[in-house]
Amino acid sequence: GHFGMVGVGSASHPLLPLLLTAAPWASLSARIAADAINRCPVVQLSATGTSLAASRAELLAKCRAAPRNGIGGSVEEQDAIESVVSELEPFCPPEPARTPLSGVWDLVYTTSKGGSSGKVGPLVGSVTQTMVDDKRFINAVDFFGGVLCLALHAERDVIDDKRIQVTFKEIALSIFGNEVIRRPSKGSGVWVQRFVDDTLRVMHTPSLFV
Repeated sequence: GHFGMVGVGSASHPLLPLLLTAAPWASLSARIAADAINRCPVVQLSATGTSLAASRAELLAKCRAAPRNGIGGSVEEQDAIESVVSELEPFCPPEPARTPLSGVWDLVYTTSKGGSSGKVGPLVGSVTQTMVDDKRFINAVDFFGGVLCLALHAERDVIDDKRIQVTFKEIALSIFGNEVIRRPSKGSGVWVQRFVDDTLRVMHTPSLFV
């Protein structure tokens, strides 16, 4: 979901002293040095000195180490994950709510105690979010490998750079891929985007979703 940057550029080369001391080559040596620096990887660091890659990896590791979908996670686990999210948040690109989204997204972790966590009665299913287009999306919970599926159809509207207004429209029940019930659904909410990139999204609904 979500700055400092440091560049590293220093190298030894047997011809480098000659290039630097020969006046006719001065402009060429400058270009070589600039190219070397430009080719060096740029490492983003947060105010605490943590890199984007490290924060992402740590967040996903902690989420996957928690109970499935985060259901029943301890206060200590929740606090630890929230702490990593806070480290990741400064890396969030600008205007995360306006980031184009497509494809299917898998829920890894949430602090929600409702059906959006994938828990329905004693069952816990796999939760996905499918982006239909720029406005419509479907939150689905699959049980028993897709034998039973609950799908919540919803729409989203951008409020500002970080917030999205979500309105639920319909809920459908499918068995073995065949829809058997579809009914209107009510409800709405505001989702705050805390980090968004090509493969990871972190939201506050106000429950935390990763």
